[in-house]
Amino acid sequence: IHLPQSQNVHDDSQSLQLKIRIDFELYKPTAGVYFVMPDTESYPNRTARKQMLSICHILTQKICMRNLDVLECGFHVSILWRIVVLGKWSTMFPKTTKSCRVASANMMYVLHLSPAANRQTTNDYDQTKTLCFKSETQVAASDIVFAVGRFDATPDPVLPSKLMYYTLPGRRDVSLLASAEPTSKAFNFFETQLGALPFSNFKLVFVENAYSDVIIGSSVAIISTHMLHSSDIIDQTYETRRKLASALASQWFGCYVSIRTWSDAWIKHGIPGYMSYLFYQSIFGTNDFKSKILEDCEYVCNHPDPMPLFALNLLSPQETYSKFYMKKSILCMYMFEKEVGPDAFWKTLFNLVIPSTNGEPQDTNLTTHKFFKIAKKTTGQDMRSFADKWIYSKYLPHFSLGFGYNRSKGQTEIAFKQNKHFSGMLEVRIVESDGVAQDQELNFEDEYHEFCVVRRKKKRDEEIPAANLQTNPSVPLGWICFDTELNWIRKITFHQSEFMWINQLEQEKDVIAQLEAVDGLVQDAEFGSTRAISALERVLETSGFFYKVRTKAIFGLAK
Repeated sequence: IHLPQSQNVHDDSQSLQLKIRIDFELYKPTAGVYFVMPDTESYPNRTARKQMLSICHILTQKICMRNLDVLECGFHVSILWRIVVLGKWSTMFPKTTKSCRVASANMMYVLHLSPAANRQTTNDYDQTKTLCFKSETQVAASDIVFAVGRFDATPDPVLPSKLMYYTLPGRRDVSLLASAEPTSKAFNFFETQLGALPFSNFKLVFVENAYSDVIIGSSVAIISTHMLHSSDIIDQTYETRRKLASALASQWFGCYVSIRTWSDAWIKHGIPGYMSYLFYQSIFGTNDFKSKILEDCEYVCNHPDPMPLFALNLLSPQETYSKFYMKKSILCMYMFEKEVGPDAFWKTLFNLVIPSTNGEPQDTNLTTHKFFKIAKKTTGQDMRSFADKWIYSKYLPHFSLGFGYNRSKGQTEIAFKQNKHFSGMLEVRIVESDGVAQDQELNFEDEYHEFCVVRRKKKRDEEIPAANLQTNPSVPLGWICFDTELNWIRKITFHQSEFMWINQLEQEKDVIAQLEAVDGLVQDAEFGSTRAISALERVLETSGFFYKVRTKAIFGLAK
């Protein structure tokens, strides 16, 4: 940008404030704007005046405003934008209709333009209504979303000034509070760790026929009405609460703190996604959280076409929105918390959103390099090996393990093999037939390794009643399980006898060990085995088992 001669400052003591204005117009958009119209077949009760939904969410402009070079110079960017509603659409909302506009900014004014008096005919497009909005907080253009329609506004009963819900006429019932009530808990959960919401408030708009379940913009989330459910529908509760929490977490990381390039998209998906998992853990418990992590591990490790999170050769930004990419981003953020610890994890995130201490506008364009630089400054740990292992590499560890028992030496021998070169510690838990249990860490560096686990002396806190264990004279072991704390994003291939899987299923208290025991029992047991079927039936009949273990047992019996 070349400054005019009159604006040049020769005195170093003087400062120059430069305001740059960029005007662009999206005329008759063919994508990103969606109108919900009457549908007499699918929705016979919907009329033309019931709802008009207009969503500005253009994927190809996802971070265009944040890529401007002026941001690197420390200039603050505010966005002034307008919605122009042509007369053909404004007739859907006559003066007697209470229409509502919910947008990612504050509305400044409404301008009505009437047809020219000297025209002979009046066209529908001659009358227009211009709604002008302004966002003082720097946001990306693609984070501007809006909805126009006949909405009923309902303030949150706990946080009425910070949370607002908008529903279509007749949908403001008990299902709204049952579905959206935990949002206030998520609000307090995130603000406790990260500070105040970057925007003045947060609005949830529930609409029909939304093209995705959740559409996230700055200070606004547009939600499909399919996410609403009554309190007696429990299966939808888990997914609805997690998605609403993720939409709220995206206000900090995604809308306020965004990314510089598409190669850094794993940060935008991973941080809010894992934040929603942590809130999920706070309301549903550790078992639900660990089982969710295990499900994601199984998905990404079995994916036929893996890719690194930081990729410079993306064919399209759409690749960063694949199910694999988003799940792996969340898992790598989970591994980052494992690496640095929960306190350092939240402190790192807090340092990413706090304003600059020197009074200059904060650079909210986050890169992978900047993320790990701040993480190193916060935690004191060098994160280069972590980044090379989980961010820049497309490979995930696949561990194949086998075992044998050496009677003469009184030790269990474990053979270890991996697909790629990883190094670290792998936890193993061995329970012998007399109830003695021991946990050890196997330190591996090579592709193939052998370990010997020597039996230790009995300790009362490590004993399991031997009468509850099924045994085999040839193998004096109760069961063996690996990495039940999920310290790795991994796939483990391991086989043991049918009675050992049954012991692990019925006696092991860890939910990950129980879930893997069901899979192992279905895989290794003989077809139609009476003992395997009886063990799975006992799981179904015992209410003390975690519900996902009992559900997996049902599918195991079906196989």
